[in-house]
Amino acid sequence: MREVQAEQATVSDRLNRLCAVLSSQVDQTAPLEKLQAAVGECLNITELTSLILNKLIDRIEIGSQDVVNGQKQQEATFVGTV
Repeated sequence: MREVQAEQATVSDRLNRLCAVLSSQVDQTAPLEKLQAAVGECLNITELTSLILNKLIDRIEIGSQDVVNGQKQQEATFVGTV
């Protein structure tokens, strides 16, 4: 009886580890599937519209303005949704 219980505990432990691995793999593929869907919708675009921009860009970060060699410069970072 103890052998069966020990084997059941081992199998249960292994199942839990496999479920954790599977869950992490699903978490890794979700962003890729989202990117694939977004790119698929935008493959044959002829015009960049606000709707397309909203799908692809989550936010735009604007840095502080600096003067370099008498020229005003400012960094802008586009953060994608995927």
